[in-house]
Amino acid sequence: MSFDDLYLPIKEWGEYKADTGSKAGHWVFFPSFGGGKEDYDFKWVSSAESFESLGADWDQFSESGWEKANELFRGKLRCDSARAYVATTRRTAADDE
Repeated sequence: MSFDDLYLPIKEWGEYKADTGSKAGHWVFFPSFGGGKEDYDFKWVSSAESFESLGADWDQFSESGWEKANELFRGKLRCDSARAYVATTRRTAADDE
């Protein structure tokens, strides 16, 4: 499986999540310069604007979203443990920066 094989399913998942009311952001990160021994092809990262939003997404996933996830990704992804991080914006660049 390559990222090219997963691009459309990931895109469809984002559209599905938006259609179910999710406000999550989704990014795909690839190994970059300076590495070389990564044991992954890419990292798929999601964000939530609040713990309430994150919880609503998990509620929707456990109710019926898992069925869509299985349809799109069964046998195509290998995932490890989910993690949650809290981040705070310290500086936002001006439009002209």
